[in-house]
Amino acid sequence: MSRLPVARTRLERSLAGRPTIDLEGIQAVAALQSRHDRKYLVEPERLAEVVAAVDVRVLSIGGRTTFAYRSTYFDTPDRLCHRDAARSRPSRFKVRTRTYVDSGRSWLEVKGRSARGRTVKDRIPHPLAPEDELTADGRAFLAGHDVVAPHVDRLEPALVTAYDRATLLCDQRVTVDVGLHVRTASGEPVRLGDLDELTIVETKSLRPGPGRFDRALWRAGVRPTRLSKYAVGLAAAEPDLPANKWHRVLHHHGVRSVVRPGEEHR
Repeated sequence: MSRLPVARTRLERSLAGRPTIDLEGIQAVAALQSRHDRKYLVEPERLAEVVAAVDVRVLSIGGRTTFAYRSTYFDTPDRLCHRDAARSRPSRFKVRTRTYVDSGRSWLEVKGRSARGRTVKDRIPHPLAPEDELTADGRAFLAGHDVVAPHVDRLEPALVTAYDRATLLCDQRVTVDVGLHVRTASGEPVRLGDLDELTIVETKSLRPGPGRFDRALWRAGVRPTRLSKYAVGLAAAEPDLPANKWHRVLHHHGVRSVVRPGEEHR
């Protein structure tokens, strides 16, 4: 059995018995297209303890609590988006298609930062296939965002990520990702060290202060970390890119470069 089903099953077990909420309910309470967020890397056993200690509801659709996601990230040939993120430039942005594999729906998204440090996301529906091409409507949508508009014609697929996600709700929205897999736009898998064995938790709040889930993680000895699936994955795939911002994650967790033919079992 591959790591993804194992990680998904383990996550589902940790959520079993928790109260649930449907998609309409969670969107009404916490759509959070504009938010403050924190990210954590958590061992699965410790996450189960934290979930048990916090009064959370779990997103459930059709009786399922975990769902497959796939994202294709776009960047310029000189990797403007990655470089701006590495330097924490206020005008930085990300462009991606995000596919909800189980429902067969896809969106084109722009993520940026507000002047107050909030994450701001905007999106429109996108054809399910091909996920790595920008349509005329998609380019027009991107051109309507001032920071993206000058670069629309240079955007190209750069990286693909896939993982399973559960979404929790307390006084903040919490996403829990497991089984992360990353590949380059040309299809080469990227070595992730032990990242694909850990749980990536992101807390999302309207206010800048910590919520209940943040505090529970802190009590369990888990602190926020600088992490971006796109930035870490691309830094591993293209080692010449600046990566000081994610140095700890890359080196502490043994993230390496792409897997070349014949290296799969090394």
